[in-house]
Amino acid sequence: MSVREEKDVVVLPAFVSLMTHELAQPLAAALGSTYTLKEQKDSGQLDEATRDLLCNTTIRNLEQLQSLLDNLRIFSEAEAGILRVHPSPVSIDDLFRDAEDDFTSLWPHRRVAFLREPGLQVEVDITLFRQVLTNLINNAVKFSPTDSLVRIEARRASDDEVVIAVADEGEGFPPKEAEHIFERAVRLHEGKKGMGVGLFVSRAIAESHGGRIWAENTDSGARFSVAVPAA
Repeated sequence: MSVREEKDVVVLPAFVSLMTHELAQPLAAALGSTYTLKEQKDSGQLDEATRDLLCNTTIRNLEQLQSLLDNLRIFSEAEAGILRVHPSPVSIDDLFRDAEDDFTSLWPHRRVAFLREPGLQVEVDITLFRQVLTNLINNAVKFSPTDSLVRIEARRASDDEVVIAVADEGEGFPPKEAEHIFERAVRLHEGKKGMGVGLFVSRAIAESHGGRIWAENTDSGARFSVAVPAA
């Protein structure tokens, strides 16, 4: 048995257990809200504010579940070497508009700033690249204080390349993890939620576009940057 196979034998059961736990959380929350919604509706006790709260909770958790499932699908395709992309010109304005909508839905009480140079376009598979932004933003929110700011910035690095960076005001990541941060099933902080595949998936998507991704600690937190071809 190879070293890789030996490692997989140890990692796989733990990963499946963690995956099951992570998927179960948003599913249980969505089901709980839906059951309460139906019970209160049937009893005639449902006021508009409660209905909106329960509906929003259900939607938010189902969107989180969808993101987790998308990560798992891309993870399995990347591991099997069959991840395919279909790039086309996409404006940063459109990408950021979608990302801001997703952010507001998933993290309604967090602060975020989307900054970009005007007129930027990238050559990406929009469905896959939205997952990169989702992963990096969720990572930033997860590892930063609730009253802090998450900044998403886009700039032209050269005639051929656009860089998008997601910066948080958290504690950063352990320096010893810098070389392994984008490997599969790596969790940056023990005890934090997450399956440890989001950054691996983001790297797989970036590289499949002929781009690159990297991370660095800053004076105020951590910054994750991804470079992709300019359109």
